[in-house]
Amino acid sequence: MFRILFVVFISISVYANSIYPQFIQTQIKLYEKLNDDNITEEEAEKIIDKQNEIYNYEIENILINKHNILNDSNKQKKILSKIYQLQRLIKVNRRRGNKYAVVRDEVLIKSLKIIYQHYQTLKKLLISLDEDTFYKFEEKAKKIFEESQNKINNITKRSNYDQYLSLKPDSNVVKVLQQRIREYYAIINISSDIIKYSNLLERKMYRLNKYANFGLIKFAIYINNFPFVRDIQPYLLKYNLSVFKIII
Repeated sequence: MFRILFVVFISISVYANSIYPQFIQTQIKLYEKLNDDNITEEEAEKIIDKQNEIYNYEIENILINKHNILNDSNKQKKILSKIYQLQRLIKVNRRRGNKYAVVRDEVLIKSLKIIYQHYQTLKKLLISLDEDTFYKFEEKAKKIFEESQNKINNITKRSNYDQYLSLKPDSNVVKVLQQRIREYYAIINISSDIIKYSNLLERKMYRLNKYANFGLIKFAIYINNFPFVRDIQPYLLKYNLSVFKIII
């Protein structure tokens, strides 16, 4: 009886709250839509545009909140706490022979480890933004991304769970297992996108960070988001200029 109560208690504590950060939840939903066999090319293009918009917004939001992010370790602690709870739950379910429940939580642990790694990478990247030249930042960022990708590759090796997706979803455990696998596959793709977009937006990040150091980032973002500014900004950046630089 105690073992049953223990499993129920641990399960409730692990799954009671939202498992993933809001940004990841949003991207998972978009990936699910993209993987819909019935999606049209026009709908797919709109979703990709939406993803681009979200990544740009997220970069700006991160830089606005740079100080808080660097000094806040609660998100990472929560992820580690969830991983620890899941590891305890896996031990119990393995003893009880609940194979699908074990795989369900092993997959979720991998997803959480990837997200944890990106938090670690983000903090290193934010610190490196204070390098005195863009070239030094670029070189440091390259090493940070390579290190992060190697760690993520170690997490995701031997990660083919397709056999479970073909199971008949005739129990809640199997349904949740299949959902966790789909989320995990989406998070692997999101992980690649995060690194890709971070590379593409390195110059923007470095530029906005300079404004953040002078308390001007919100004003800079406000100016940069005018449609006509967005149109001419790429041409100015070729000459290391921006509309905001010209204004101030």
